[in-house]
Amino acid sequence: MPTTVHIAGATNPPPARPLAQQHSSDDRITSADVRRMLGISGVTLWRWTNDPSLNFPKPDDIIYRRRFWYRSTVTGWLADRDAKQGTA
Repeated sequence: MPTTVHIAGATNPPPARPLAQQHSSDDRITSADVRRMLGISGVTLWRWTNDPSLNFPKPDDIIYRRRFWYRSTVTGWLADRDAKQGTA
């Protein structure tokens, strides 16, 4: 029988997404990956996620304070932004 270890101050990870919401063939990427992909700084990524006028997607998952997006979420936002600017 497995032993459960409780660490003071530790929090449980968030519950897993329901299967219908999982992106089966999509990569989960970190905020560092998003920044490299878009060529922006961490501060710019924070601003974009907190500026409603940009409509930048919030992270799909936050696990132990680390933010994750699905690659398709970010590329979809890029495609929408480019289409609105007429550069698609």
